[in-house]
Amino acid sequence: MELKLAYISNYYWPVIGGMETQMQRTIEELARRKHMVEVHTTNTDVEGRKLSDFEVHNGVKIYRYPFKFYFGYYCSLFIPQIREADLINLHGFGFLTNDFVAWKYAKTKKCVLATHHGVIIPTDKMVNKIYHTIYRNTIGIWTLRKVHLVGTNQELDRKRVLAMGIPERKVTILQEAAVEDNVLTETYKTPCLPEHLKRFVVFVGRLHTEKSPAHLLLALKKIGIKDLGIVFIGPDGGEQKKLKKLAENLGLHDRVVFAGKVPEKEKYAFLAHAEFLVLPSYYEGFGAVILESWAMSKPVIASRVGGVPYIVSDGKDGLLYDWGDIDALAGKMKLLLENEELRKKMGMAGRRKVEEKYTRTKVVDRIEAIYKQLLETKS
Repeated sequence: MELKLAYISNYYWPVIGGMETQMQRTIEELARRKHMVEVHTTNTDVEGRKLSDFEVHNGVKIYRYPFKFYFGYYCSLFIPQIREADLINLHGFGFLTNDFVAWKYAKTKKCVLATHHGVIIPTDKMVNKIYHTIYRNTIGIWTLRKVHLVGTNQELDRKRVLAMGIPERKVTILQEAAVEDNVLTETYKTPCLPEHLKRFVVFVGRLHTEKSPAHLLLALKKIGIKDLGIVFIGPDGGEQKKLKKLAENLGLHDRVVFAGKVPEKEKYAFLAHAEFLVLPSYYEGFGAVILESWAMSKPVIASRVGGVPYIVSDGKDGLLYDWGDIDALAGKMKLLLENEELRKKMGMAGRRKVEEKYTRTKVVDRIEAIYKQLLETKS
């Protein structure tokens, strides 16, 4: 059965973030399986540069439109024109474009709302808290009721959607995060680092306050292991200058490496040769980098936030701590650093979990089956 799919997303290739990358790889795998897939997105990148209105990339048709208005990432609108697709994936809860598409097309096409970041979006800005609360209880719940299926990243968000009164038959786990199959069979060379750093831990993500990279520096200072370094991998989200200053003030400037955004193979090389991954985020809807660390047989230490406790089995394939508790983070790091056998045991448990559930092939198999079942179901 050939699927005819349309994905709606504010951003898509060549605009790439963590969520957009996972979405792109899922879409391209569906196209490789001979399904018709088109993407409807905006015609500017995050820096305002104009992109072409149409192109085909890796077998996927990409249609781009101007914003009708833009008052921020969520409070914005563009108007997609969908013709061929039988099923529409609305990529993300809280986006006004997705609400508009559900209103316009849900009577004639099957609509799936993939919540991804979640139906409760944490923020420390009062104006954003007020906006998201009002949205969730008005437009948001209307859209959840309007679509044919709500797909969540993990069990926490599924429970939250059910608590909003959405029938259980309309809610499922529709998670896109995965590790590419070939990653598990590649070999990765030791990355080049200063010679005095005999061991290192890795942070992967934007250097942004919501990812809490400073917590890792503070924990490193408490541990006091002189030959241990930190490698920060990911683009600057406004915090890099502050982190460099903090490292200097803490006397850690020679033990911190800012690798920036690196190619996939280089990222996996760092993960493969690290002691473990640390994810100290204020919030994570899923935390795809956890899977990437496990794929390299490395355990993770992560804050107990969002969907993370539903992915990481505390004490089995990683260690969890309460966000912001620097002493707890330092303690978890020291425990793993001093116990090689425990690191290996947890890393292998994570690897098995990826092999069983989180390869791209297995994730897309599940998505494909969900789409086919929905299309065969009468409204």
